[in-house]
This record gives sequence, C-alpha cells and structure tokens, in this order.
Amino acid sequence: MSLKNGDCDMIELYKYTHANVKGKWSSALAKKNREQMNEQRDLYAAEGVEKSEQEIVAEVVGRGNGYIKGLGYGPKPPGKQSQLQQELEETRVELGE
Repeated sequence: MSLKNGDCDMIELYKYTHANVKGKWSSALAKKNREQMNEQRDLYAAEGVEKSEQEIVAEVVGRGNGYIKGLGYGPKPPGKQSQLQQELEETRVELGE
C-alpha cells in the first residue's frame, strides 16, 4: 500500500495528505481521525462486517455534497438510501429469504 507504486487505500491516502514526509500531522484532529479510521477498520474486520475504506473515511470525517471532507471531490460516497438497502439485503440473507 504505497502511493509510489499507485496502490493505496483511502486511509493511507488520508495520512499522505494530512502528514508531512517526516510523519508529523497537520493537526491534532487529523491524527485523531486517522487513529479512529484504523480502529473502525479493525472493529469491522473483527465483527466480519464488510466496509470499504471510502465508507470508513466518510464515517470518520463526514461527507459533503459529492465529496468526502479532507479528501476533496472524487467518487460520490454511498448515500443513506443505498446503505439502508444494503442492510436490508444482509438481513434478508440472514433470514434465508
């Protein structure tokens, strides 16, 4: 997961854009957000919940209209309706429908 070879996840990209080359964070909030992203990723993995890096970043830093705060414009984050549809589908699978 390195930006140099073009293979990087969203959480690593957040660190790359919010810390300098020596690893010093641009703000205490940026550092706290990154720690929270890692905790969320580990928690979801431990619970067996599939969440994309983009969804985790959006949960931690928030969403704007068509962008994720702190990372700018890009693929539109999933909306509340698509999240609810996914949860409904997961519940249906669990119930065996």
